[in-house]
Amino acid sequence: MTSTVAALWIVVFLGTWPSSSSAQIKSGRETTSAPKPPPVRVALQPASITVLTGVPGADVRLERIGGRSRRVETRRAAADGGATFEPVSPGRYRVVASAPDCRDVIVETRATAGHSARVDARLTSVFGTLVLGGTGLGADARILVDGVEVQPSRIERTSDGCVRIRLEPGERELVVESPRRVAHRERVRVVAGQDAVVAVTLPLVPGRVRVRTTPGATIYVDDATAGRIPSSGELSIPVDADVMHRIRVEADDFEPFAADSTAAPGSETVLAAELTRIPTSGPFGDVFLSEALEQWEAPAGWRTEPSRQTLVVSGDGVGIARSVHYEDFDFVFNLKLVDGPGAAWVVRGSARGTGYVFVLAGPKAPWPNQLRVCEMRDGRFDTAKLICAALPVIPDVVVGESYSVRVRVEGNTVRTWLRSGATGQEVSIGNFVDADRRFRTGGIGFAGLGGRFEVNGVEAKPLSTTPNK
Repeated sequence: MTSTVAALWIVVFLGTWPSSSSAQIKSGRETTSAPKPPPVRVALQPASITVLTGVPGADVRLERIGGRSRRVETRRAAADGGATFEPVSPGRYRVVASAPDCRDVIVETRATAGHSARVDARLTSVFGTLVLGGTGLGADARILVDGVEVQPSRIERTSDGCVRIRLEPGERELVVESPRRVAHRERVRVVAGQDAVVAVTLPLVPGRVRVRTTPGATIYVDDATAGRIPSSGELSIPVDADVMHRIRVEADDFEPFAADSTAAPGSETVLAAELTRIPTSGPFGDVFLSEALEQWEAPAGWRTEPSRQTLVVSGDGVGIARSVHYEDFDFVFNLKLVDGPGAAWVVRGSARGTGYVFVLAGPKAPWPNQLRVCEMRDGRFDTAKLICAALPVIPDVVVGESYSVRVRVEGNTVRTWLRSGATGQEVSIGNFVDADRRFRTGGIGFAGLGGRFEVNGVEAKPLSTTPNK
């Protein structure tokens, strides 16, 4: 039996009895005293109070409010954070819950006979918790809060790889460092009783590859342009560390170079890329007697008509003659506009999609009767973006008429002549000079403009074997 009364007996009197002890009842001639009836006692059902703190092991105190004596009972919260008091007398009570690093909670409640009262007295920590997740949070990582390293004894590591650190509330400057990785820096707000979750990103410190090769060469890393070699003949390029990369070096006049390379975090690997000069090609010619375009890298939509010894260029795309490489050369061909905005040819083109594109705009073009020069990169060019002023073509170009085109490439100058098949008259339509010397060597080709034009009698010769004009 506890100090709490298990049951209260209430004496209930049935009826009203005379107060005089000489009360009598007549029965015949005799009178007798009437006996007192026994009291009736009714037992009340006990009450109980369950306090929910949310903190296992929390201290819970129950105090009776009012009554003849002050009754106090204490319990320690179970693993679920709850504490139950039973049995208790009906009445008002004060509940006090407390735990280390938590604010005390004081709640008043009432116990009713035969009922169980549940009291929410959840405790809130006076600290917040910084929860870190991500890669690179191993034992060698350093965690700094407001410039002070957090000691291992204050770090809790969970089974899922996260790190938990109790901190006082407020704005905090978080820095996470790990060997060979880029430090994570972030401003974090810590709130008492709450988790501040931070996804930590610790990428490896980049490595570098220093490429030593011919000045002016273009460097590609995993097919992405990484830069151009300056006059010093070397360029240091950042790369993802501990990853094998494909390094490609390309330059006009030289065969492409490719090699695999890797670099450790924070270190540099030197790659010597010795380029081999491309020999000058001999004369080239094609009269298109075969249905197959054996001598061309051409789009699928292009076709030949051997009976007419003609190449039909239709749609978009660029076609380059195979195994043709010149520095200075002559390039001649016959041309007829069939449909669309005009015709285009490529000078000093390369298999990697570089070169000059000369556009002969026909009468249906947005810029009719002009010779326009564009720069081609990665096999693409824009007829609206010119590298020199457009030149007028006089007389106007006529659709369906045959023309003979003659091109001379010498140094940084490209001269172009156009001869009309109807009149036999040859006129100069352009004298292009590239002060930037974008392309020093290359081959020949044609470019589709979305319409259709025809070509035949293609010839090209290095200038050294061509008589001077």
